[in-house]
Amino acid sequence: DGEHETVVVVADVERAREPGSSEDRLVPAAVGALGLRQPRRASVGGQPVDGIQTPCVADVCRAVFDRRFLIEEGFEATKREVEELLARVRTRVPRVAYSLHDLMVVHPTRTPDDSPVIAAIERGVARVLGRPATRVASPGTYDHKHVARIAGVPHCVAYGPGELEQAHQPDEYCRTDDLVNSTKVLALAILDLTGALQ
Repeated sequence: DGEHETVVVVADVERAREPGSSEDRLVPAAVGALGLRQPRRASVGGQPVDGIQTPCVADVCRAVFDRRFLIEEGFEATKREVEELLARVRTRVPRVAYSLHDLMVVHPTRTPDDSPVIAAIERGVARVLGRPATRVASPGTYDHKHVARIAGVPHCVAYGPGELEQAHQPDEYCRTDDLVNSTKVLALAILDLTGALQ
Protein backbone atom coordinates (compact mmCIF):
# COMPACT_ATOMS: atom_id res chain seq x y z
CA ASP A 1 0.00 0.00 0.00
CA GLY A 2 2.02 3.00 -1.25
CA GLU A 3 1.33 6.03 0.90
CA HIS A 4 2.21 9.67 0.83
CA GLU A 5 3.24 12.81 2.56
CA THR A 6 1.54 16.08 1.81
CA VAL A 7 3.44 19.29 2.27
CA VAL A 8 2.50 22.91 1.83
CA VAL A 9 4.98 25.49 0.70
CA VAL A 10 4.15 29.14 1.27
CA ALA A 11 6.46 31.47 -0.61
CA ASP A 12 6.48 35.24 -0.23
CA VAL A 13 6.76 36.31 -3.85
CA GLU A 14 6.93 40.03 -3.05
CA ARG A 15 10.13 39.55 -1.06
CA ALA A 16 11.69 37.80 -4.02
CA ARG A 17 11.35 40.86 -6.20
CA GLU A 18 14.18 43.26 -6.33
CA PRO A 19 13.32 46.95 -6.69
CA GLY A 20 12.44 47.69 -10.29
CA SER A 21 12.06 44.04 -11.30
CA SER A 22 8.81 42.57 -12.56
CA GLU A 23 6.99 39.27 -12.33
CA ASP A 24 8.34 38.54 -15.82
CA ARG A 25 11.73 38.01 -14.20
CA LEU A 26 10.61 36.18 -11.08
CA VAL A 27 8.36 33.49 -12.54
CA PRO A 28 10.76 32.16 -15.21
CA ALA A 29 13.44 31.70 -12.53
CA ALA A 30 11.05 29.84 -10.24
CA VAL A 31 9.69 27.74 -13.10
CA GLY A 32 13.21 26.84 -14.22
CA ALA A 33 14.32 25.93 -10.70
CA LEU A 34 11.35 23.59 -10.35
CA GLY A 35 12.31 21.88 -13.58
CA LEU A 36 9.06 22.83 -15.33
CA ARG A 37 8.64 23.76 -18.97
CA GLN A 38 9.30 27.44 -19.52
CA PRO A 39 6.23 29.35 -20.71
CA ARG A 40 6.67 31.69 -23.68
CA ARG A 41 5.72 34.64 -21.50
CA ALA A 42 5.39 34.43 -17.75
CA SER A 43 2.68 36.25 -15.90
CA VAL A 44 1.61 36.31 -12.28
CA GLY A 45 -1.94 36.60 -11.09
CA GLY A 46 -3.96 35.13 -8.30
CA GLN A 47 -6.40 35.52 -5.51
CA PRO A 48 -6.23 35.34 -1.75
CA VAL A 49 -6.33 31.94 -0.09
CA ASP A 50 -9.43 32.99 1.85
CA GLY A 51 -11.77 35.81 0.85
CA ILE A 52 -13.00 37.46 -2.32
CA GLN A 53 -11.25 37.03 -5.64
CA THR A 54 -9.32 40.11 -6.65
CA PRO A 55 -7.49 41.16 -9.83
CA CYS A 56 -4.33 41.90 -7.84
CA VAL A 57 -0.91 40.43 -8.53
CA ALA A 58 -0.35 37.74 -5.90
CA ASP A 59 2.27 38.41 -3.23
CA VAL A 60 1.93 34.98 -1.58
CA CYS A 61 2.01 31.63 -3.35
CA ARG A 62 0.83 28.39 -1.73
CA ALA A 63 1.66 24.97 -3.19
CA VAL A 64 0.58 21.58 -1.89
CA PHE A 65 2.74 18.58 -2.78
CA ASP A 66 1.21 15.11 -2.44
CA ARG A 67 4.32 12.92 -2.54
CA ARG A 68 3.69 9.20 -2.15
CA PHE A 69 6.57 7.04 -1.09
CA LEU A 70 7.51 3.40 -0.76
CA ILE A 71 8.72 1.65 2.40
CA GLU A 72 12.21 1.48 0.88
CA GLU A 73 12.33 5.27 0.45
CA GLY A 74 11.29 6.25 3.96
CA PHE A 75 9.69 9.49 5.12
CA GLU A 76 12.84 11.43 6.00
CA ALA A 77 14.49 10.84 2.60
CA THR A 78 11.24 11.76 0.85
CA LYS A 79 10.91 14.99 2.80
CA ARG A 80 14.54 15.85 2.00
CA GLU A 81 13.65 15.54 -1.68
CA VAL A 82 11.08 18.34 -1.29
CA GLU A 83 13.50 20.43 0.81
CA GLU A 84 16.18 20.09 -1.89
CA LEU A 85 13.68 21.24 -4.50
CA LEU A 86 12.97 24.37 -2.45
CA ALA A 87 16.69 24.94 -1.93
CA ARG A 88 17.17 24.90 -5.72
CA VAL A 89 14.48 27.56 -6.07
CA ARG A 90 16.22 29.71 -3.45
CA THR A 91 19.54 29.29 -5.30
CA ARG A 92 17.94 30.65 -8.47
CA VAL A 93 15.88 33.32 -6.68
CA PRO A 94 17.80 34.11 -3.44
CA ARG A 95 15.22 36.48 -1.96
CA VAL A 96 12.36 33.95 -1.98
CA ALA A 97 11.19 33.25 1.55
CA TYR A 98 9.26 30.05 2.24
CA SER A 99 8.01 27.81 4.99
CA LEU A 100 7.37 24.08 4.74
CA HIS A 101 4.67 22.28 6.75
CA ASP A 102 3.60 18.63 6.84
CA LEU A 103 -0.18 18.47 6.46
CA MET A 104 -0.50 14.71 6.67
CA VAL A 105 2.02 11.89 6.82
CA VAL A 106 0.90 8.32 6.21
CA HIS A 107 3.59 5.66 6.28
CA PRO A 108 3.44 2.77 3.80
CA THR A 109 2.24 -0.63 4.91
CA ARG A 110 3.11 -4.09 3.65
CA THR A 111 1.36 -7.40 4.26
CA PRO A 112 3.79 -10.07 5.55
CA ASP A 113 5.06 -12.30 2.73
CA ASP A 114 3.96 -15.40 4.65
CA SER A 115 0.42 -14.12 5.27
CA PRO A 116 -2.22 -16.87 5.08
CA VAL A 117 -4.50 -14.40 3.25
CA ILE A 118 -1.95 -13.97 0.44
CA ALA A 119 -1.47 -17.74 0.22
CA ALA A 120 -5.23 -18.39 0.06
CA ILE A 121 -5.74 -15.79 -2.69
CA GLU A 122 -2.79 -17.14 -4.66
CA ARG A 123 -4.25 -20.65 -4.49
CA GLY A 124 -7.62 -19.27 -5.59
CA VAL A 125 -6.07 -17.42 -8.55
CA ALA A 126 -4.21 -20.57 -9.62
CA ARG A 127 -7.39 -22.65 -9.38
CA VAL A 128 -9.67 -20.17 -11.21
CA LEU A 129 -7.27 -18.71 -13.79
CA GLY A 130 -4.82 -21.58 -14.16
CA ARG A 131 -1.76 -19.38 -13.62
CA PRO A 132 0.19 -17.97 -10.67
CA ALA A 133 -0.84 -14.67 -9.11
CA THR A 134 1.44 -11.63 -9.36
CA ARG A 135 2.24 -9.61 -6.23
CA VAL A 136 2.51 -5.85 -6.72
CA ALA A 137 3.00 -2.77 -4.56
CA SER A 138 0.08 -0.49 -5.33
CA PRO A 139 0.74 3.19 -6.03
CA GLY A 140 -2.65 4.02 -4.56
CA THR A 141 -3.89 4.35 -1.02
CA TYR A 142 -6.37 2.01 0.65
CA ASP A 143 -7.86 1.28 4.05
CA HIS A 144 -5.08 -1.30 4.38
CA LYS A 145 -3.11 1.01 6.67
CA HIS A 146 -6.09 1.43 9.02
CA VAL A 147 -6.78 -2.31 9.16
CA ALA A 148 -3.10 -2.99 9.90
CA ARG A 149 -2.28 -0.09 12.25
CA ILE A 150 -5.54 0.74 14.01
CA ALA A 151 -7.31 -2.63 14.02
CA GLY A 152 -4.03 -4.52 14.44
CA VAL A 153 -4.77 -6.98 11.61
CA PRO A 154 -1.64 -7.25 9.44
CA HIS A 155 -3.15 -9.84 7.10
CA CYS A 156 -4.88 -7.51 4.67
CA VAL A 157 -4.60 -7.22 0.89
CA ALA A 158 -6.16 -5.24 -1.93
CA TYR A 159 -7.53 -7.67 -4.50
CA GLY A 160 -10.20 -7.35 -7.12
CA PRO A 161 -11.07 -7.24 -10.82
CA GLY A 162 -9.68 -4.94 -13.46
CA GLU A 163 -6.30 -3.73 -14.66
CA LEU A 164 -4.33 -1.48 -12.29
CA GLU A 165 -3.22 0.68 -15.24
CA GLN A 166 -6.89 1.42 -16.04
CA ALA A 167 -7.78 2.60 -12.53
CA HIS A 168 -9.06 6.20 -12.39
CA GLN A 169 -8.50 6.74 -16.12
CA PRO A 170 -11.04 8.57 -18.32
CA ASP A 171 -11.81 5.27 -20.06
CA GLU A 172 -11.75 3.13 -16.90
CA TYR A 173 -13.64 -0.13 -17.29
CA CYS A 174 -13.79 -3.65 -15.86
CA ARG A 175 -14.49 -6.74 -17.95
CA THR A 176 -17.42 -8.90 -16.83
CA ASP A 177 -15.32 -12.09 -16.86
CA ASP A 178 -12.73 -10.37 -14.60
CA LEU A 179 -15.51 -9.51 -12.15
CA VAL A 180 -16.83 -13.09 -12.17
CA ASN A 181 -13.36 -14.63 -11.82
CA SER A 182 -12.26 -12.36 -8.97
CA THR A 183 -15.49 -13.16 -7.10
CA LYS A 184 -14.74 -16.88 -7.51
CA VAL A 185 -11.18 -16.34 -6.21
CA LEU A 186 -12.45 -14.48 -3.13
CA ALA A 187 -15.07 -17.17 -2.45
CA LEU A 188 -12.43 -19.91 -2.68
CA ALA A 189 -10.04 -17.91 -0.44
CA ILE A 190 -12.75 -17.59 2.24
CA LEU A 191 -13.48 -21.32 2.09
CA ASP A 192 -9.73 -22.02 2.18
CA LEU A 193 -9.12 -19.78 5.23
CA THR A 194 -12.07 -21.23 7.16
CA GLY A 195 -11.01 -24.80 6.46
CA ALA A 196 -14.16 -25.57 4.48
CA LEU A 197 -12.36 -26.13 1.19
CA GLN A 198 -11.60 -29.79 0.46
